[in-house]
Amino acid sequence: MTHPKPGRPRSEETRRHIMQAVQEMLTEQGGSAMTMESVARRAGVGKQTLYRWWPSLADIVLEMSLDYGERTIPAPDTGALESDLRKFLRLTMAAASSWNGAHLRLLMAHAQKDEEFLARLKSDLIIVRRQAFSFVLQAAMDRGEISRDIDLEFVADMVYGPMWYRLQVGHAPLDTAFADKLARSVLAYVT
Repeated sequence: MTHPKPGRPRSEETRRHIMQAVQEMLTEQGGSAMTMESVARRAGVGKQTLYRWWPSLADIVLEMSLDYGERTIPAPDTGALESDLRKFLRLTMAAASSWNGAHLRLLMAHAQKDEEFLARLKSDLIIVRRQAFSFVLQAAMDRGEISRDIDLEFVADMVYGPMWYRLQVGHAPLDTAFADKLARSVLAYVT
């Protein structure tokens, strides 16, 4: 996650206004028309406030996505792999579909032209979400539901690859039915 530059500390109330403005704008118009200036205007803050706290619009969206993911996609541990997978993947697809998926498309687009941002995206969001998914599989390993020989990275690729593809191409929804199909596919592979 990006860290604010030295100076006056962040106001949590101002931060909430900014995040709310970004969420509303993503829902209303997607990410392509957003600018730091339009976010500042919508949030009722100065553009310099945004630049003091974040190096780019994508970094604001990344922080918003991290906060949202931490709140809405816990790594469940119900004691059964099937229910854990279904719950985790349903929550993941719902989060990816939030704001019509514009937040994740904006992040990926920005990462294609900014290698430093790509590194932040990988370390702050992608790796963190993959680790949460791996926790679900690791718990199943610890319970003896699946073999310890399973390649957890490959299984994460099986899940997140189709999710990102659907998100980028938009040929099919990221819905509960898709989440359940992914869960069944993972179960078929690991058991």
